[in-house]
Amino acid sequence: RIAVRKTAGDDYQVHIAHRTFLVPDESGFLAEHVLCHVIGIMVTVRTGEYDHTEFHAAGKLGGGRKGSGNIRLDRRQSNRFGVCGGKPINNSRPESRDVYIALVIRSIPSLSPVYCIRLRPMEIRLTHLTWPDITSREIQIAILPWGATEAHNRHLPHATDTWQVQAVAEQAASKAAKQGARVVVLPTVPFGVHTQQRDLPLTLNLNPSTQMLVLSDLIRSIEDAGVAKLLIINGHGANGFRQMLRELQAETSVFLCTTNWWTLGDANAVFDDPGDHAGELETSVMQHMHPDTVRPLEEAGPGKARTFKITALRTKRVWAPRQWTSVTDDTGVGDPSRSTPEKGAEFLEQVTDELADFLVELDAADPSDLYS
Repeated sequence: RIAVRKTAGDDYQVHIAHRTFLVPDESGFLAEHVLCHVIGIMVTVRTGEYDHTEFHAAGKLGGGRKGSGNIRLDRRQSNRFGVCGGKPINNSRPESRDVYIALVIRSIPSLSPVYCIRLRPMEIRLTHLTWPDITSREIQIAILPWGATEAHNRHLPHATDTWQVQAVAEQAASKAAKQGARVVVLPTVPFGVHTQQRDLPLTLNLNPSTQMLVLSDLIRSIEDAGVAKLLIINGHGANGFRQMLRELQAETSVFLCTTNWWTLGDANAVFDDPGDHAGELETSVMQHMHPDTVRPLEEAGPGKARTFKITALRTKRVWAPRQWTSVTDDTGVGDPSRSTPEKGAEFLEQVTDELADFLVELDAADPSDLYS
């Protein structure tokens, strides 16, 4: 099913089945011709080395004439149907996961038979969407980034956990949306669990029981909106959502899942010593994402940590919360001295690629049929 709808501005929304693409009409071409001459839509999805191209007959769009729907195209033929930004759709190794759309138009002497547009990325941030944006699209997955506000050694800002998890969520969701996933990123929660860091000034604590109440209320709103799935992306080590989800899953029809973003990708392949807190991993990611907020590494503390004296606690056979200022003198755990923005970029790409793949798979999944 294809529909073309003009937005409040000068753009058009092209709906193909359940997927919506925003098509900029900078030239005014669509405003003049789209409702009269479109006989179909050609969609090319770039997923690596190959293009997957489909033709969809438009039927009646506005006052348009019914299309024949008898045009069959495959990858070998797709480059004869249009140019995107001066480049044939299929003339070179494509970029990863780009989506192109061609409006196939009836031949008119004064017009090219095809008008090809590179799509504007779908906006996936709830903070940037209007009410009509929300009501005009189907959302399968809500993504809730959850960070913290705390000291990060002497060289990283208090917003490190929050900014990192927000960037991971937005970049992964954007990649997934390009592959058709119906996702929205909720506003990031900037407060985490710091019950053992309350002696650090303005390290802002939310007790786990408070987090549970906040999460319960948010899940109810998500369920009321008809969103089927919720992914919590955690950005702070002391936030623990698994036990909460065990309890809350029994009370909601929304499928609940969570991940710690730094456990994705292969940190050990990228970093010499990833570290636990404000070490090489976090510093490198911040150098890549927000270099203007990172102090010179010469100002950073060494991130040296004291360990438990009791063997089972030291070897992590038994767990206990750590009183942070007894563990570290500079609030960091992990040496940041070998951090580079290049390492941060590489790791962030790994993480968001893996997370995007999961979102695409989750979008297509039936929560009532998850096991084989």
